[in-house]
Amino acid sequence: MIRLRDSTRNTLRFAFAITLLLVAAICYGSLQPGFLLFGYVVSLGLAIWLAVDVRGERASFSFTPIALPLLVLFLYSSALLPISPHLIPAIEVQLLFLQILILTFFVSHTIGRGWSSEVWTSALLSMGFVLSIIELGFYALWLVQKHQIVDLSVASILTGYRATGTLLGHPNIFSGYLNLALLLTLDSVRRERRRTFRLLWAFPTLMLLLA
Repeated sequence: MIRLRDSTRNTLRFAFAITLLLVAAICYGSLQPGFLLFGYVVSLGLAIWLAVDVRGERASFSFTPIALPLLVLFLYSSALLPISPHLIPAIEVQLLFLQILILTFFVSHTIGRGWSSEVWTSALLSMGFVLSIIELGFYALWLVQKHQIVDLSVASILTGYRATGTLLGHPNIFSGYLNLALLLTLDSVRRERRRTFRLLWAFPTLMLLLA
């Protein structure tokens, strides 16, 4: 009964985690005013939840080591805002930085409060896998359109296409995310003891490599 309860709790946490990551990918820094505003509302909600949780339970704030340099960098860049030659764009970038910082603190604190780190790892990998499938679909469409213009060769298949970035908005950010997801996937394969499950990891690993 306890195992079933823990399994249900982790499933709900995973659903929340992947939903939150998708919202961040779509809304944070979006060019659509509605999405952008919703991202700010979500960030404010996370900040309020952190404050209430720490104060209500009288618990210490838990964060991973990566949060500290991000906080230092945020404070440093904030101090430079008054001398920025382009103040409004600089403030917009700083607000995006703040959203990412709040999300990082939230993830770190939930792990410190008893959430399994595998919940967030699974959410990151699942989103990376889905984005890879979407990107490969765009690539296949591009190949079809290109074949209507020229005959395809090995060289033309492997060159000329630049990733769209899908929900992450920029190819470089998307490739960086895939590199992170690929490392996490390879580590999961390494730690998996069951041969059947290790073979099952081959498909998402291949999708990440192809994307």
